[in-house]
Amino acid sequence: MYVLKEYGLNRILIADFDVHHGNGTQTYFYDDPGVMQISFHEDPEWMFPHDGFIKDIGSGAGRGYNINMPFPMDTGDSVYRYAYDELVPPLIEFYKPEFIIFIPGFDAHYKDRLAHLTITTDMIRYVSESIHEAAHIYSKGRLGVMTGGGYTRTSLQWGIGTVMSVLTGHPYEPPIQEPPFADDEETWNMVRSNVAEVKDLVFSELGI
Repeated sequence: MYVLKEYGLNRILIADFDVHHGNGTQTYFYDDPGVMQISFHEDPEWMFPHDGFIKDIGSGAGRGYNINMPFPMDTGDSVYRYAYDELVPPLIEFYKPEFIIFIPGFDAHYKDRLAHLTITTDMIRYVSESIHEAAHIYSKGRLGVMTGGGYTRTSLQWGIGTVMSVLTGHPYEPPIQEPPFADDEETWNMVRSNVAEVKDLVFSELGI
């Protein structure tokens, strides 16, 4: 709200990739089209705070501006990237945010076992580069970054180093990473189904 009022902006994007759903943000801005929240998180059926279902797309004037994309356990880079490419760029292009708040969320990394996703810093870099580019295309470079979750020193170090490398242009390469699981057909099918449901509810509401 401070950014909206203080700088006279009309459209803020919160791109939240923390493994836990951004339930507080959703509640606060649920009926406000001035803030679009995109939350990529582990399935709320088993992950705290047990909120962030696809059907929760906002209300009133804010209907369609709250986007939840839940992932099944053991989701890795390839499936995660598919969902990202299908949903995030079209939403950003539609919304044309004037300011972006980016929450990388290092607790989705496979080394962080408080949760159950298995992405690597390759995916963190991919998302960071995409959001960074979008900020320069649509938001005059206005980009705020919050670290989000992360509970393991290794994944925090690798993840923060990767994001800072993208933002500053300073080279950083974490070690080669090998997640314990590969994306299997069941995971692919669940994510494809979730992506299709998000599009059916949100894209149709917004006319994308």
